[in-house]
Amino acid sequence: MSKGMKWFLGIFGGFLLIALLFYIFFPGVPAIIYARSKFEYYNTKLTPYPFEGYGTPENGKELTAFGISLTVPESTHLHDPESSSRLYVSDGSESERVAIAFIDQDEPRFEFIGEDGFTQEEFDRGCRGLRREKPQNNYEMWDLIYNFTPEEYNYHKHGTWRFFINLMNMKETIYPAVGGAGYPFDTENARGFCFYYGKPQGAARTYALLLELYDRENLDRKTTVLLKSEDFDILKEIVNSADIAPQEETE
Repeated sequence: MSKGMKWFLGIFGGFLLIALLFYIFFPGVPAIIYARSKFEYYNTKLTPYPFEGYGTPENGKELTAFGISLTVPESTHLHDPESSSRLYVSDGSESERVAIAFIDQDEPRFEFIGEDGFTQEEFDRGCRGLRREKPQNNYEMWDLIYNFTPEEYNYHKHGTWRFFINLMNMKETIYPAVGGAGYPFDTENARGFCFYYGKPQGAARTYALLLELYDRENLDRKTTVLLKSEDFDILKEIVNSADIAPQEETE
């Protein structure tokens, strides 16, 4: 064998050894590189709740629906009593009017596992690549999606890169849908998330906040509340009043 061939085989063997060691110890690094180049929201996380200084509505009344309690303007009433939906509106000038829509989402445990999500095996294997505790309920799963970044991916674990990419893809789809900016929302009885859902632009003059709320006693069941008004301050005050209503007081 010629000296040149020996050099070539030595260098080639060295590259193969490096590639093998890289695959053994850092199998998830290519997925991180891909996520950072492919997804806009890969590093986006919830930021601290910004509306605490606004208090709650004065001279309002308590409104409850689907287990959630809000303090709303006194004139707030059910828009269509004959409808099964829960859309409430307040009286007053257009600039003062508030619209509040409740969406009950009685979700099954681990909504991400099933025909449209992961198999249980894929979920369990994929969670080995998380540098955090495995989600145990829907609230923790959504918290994972809203806050998970490549820095929390354990790229040393084999067989987890597809789960990581799927999480990043979910995040990339969800954040634009909820307005691109969100905050954790916690009370004594509730946990959840608040999103800056919309602001005046074009012909639209309304602000919108989206609240996803879970009872601390049942972190699998979520109720969503969408609030709209031209008066952004009153929306902040109403959201500040949100909590889980005592069972006997709900509609």
